[in-house]
Amino acid sequence: MKNHILTTALLFATIIATAQTEEQAEAALAPRNNHKTAAEVQMRFGLNNGQTVVSPYLKFRFFAKPNLAIRTGLGLMYLDSTINFRENADGTGSLGTYKSSNFTLLFPIGMEFHFKQSEKLSPYAGFDLIFGYGQTKGTGTRADDSSFIGIGYQEQSTASSITYGINAILGVDWYFIPRLYAGAEVGFGLSGTSQMRGTTEITVPDFFGTVTTTSTTEPSSTISFGNNFQAGIRLGWRF
Repeated sequence: MKNHILTTALLFATIIATAQTEEQAEAALAPRNNHKTAAEVQMRFGLNNGQTVVSPYLKFRFFAKPNLAIRTGLGLMYLDSTINFRENADGTGSLGTYKSSNFTLLFPIGMEFHFKQSEKLSPYAGFDLIFGYGQTKGTGTRADDSSFIGIGYQEQSTASSITYGINAILGVDWYFIPRLYAGAEVGFGLSGTSQMRGTTEITVPDFFGTVTTTSTTEPSSTISFGNNFQAGIRLGWRF
């Protein structure tokens, strides 16, 4: 009888202690969990085949539950490059340049599933569906994108593209104060790009002045699969 009473008392003590621990954990997380909306700014940067990549990114989260968030955002990827060519192989003569730029607007939407959280850390996994629009421009003066052409040569090219994909993500938020956090995120997924019809306009001098011709490039598409990690800084605020 005494053993039954002792066992029952220990069981109740364990339940009470567990409840108190859970209540303490909920109380510790309440300052952020009571604020269901988050805004986040990221600045991603790096190099791509020698080209400068600048990718500012704005993300919004809505926490339907403490461990479940719907996410969306707006991203911008921008690349630019300038190539110089000399008229002669020994580096002398007139200078020709070719400048190219590419920008892509990205519109992701997805979900996050947050694992067991601590007062400071909130790890999560999730996915994004990604849609985007991009445009590429090239301008050549005395040169195209591969060599020096000649005095008076001018080239203008434009092309647009559509981007789409699905991305699996892993990340973590670190709350250095209750509602303000920094973090990191990596992704792995499938992405595709559909290039629409492009145009190239070339102007060259002739005996009577200049002659301009226009050519087109046919639509094409590419698909890639792999990681898409870029180094960057994430800073968010729950409100």
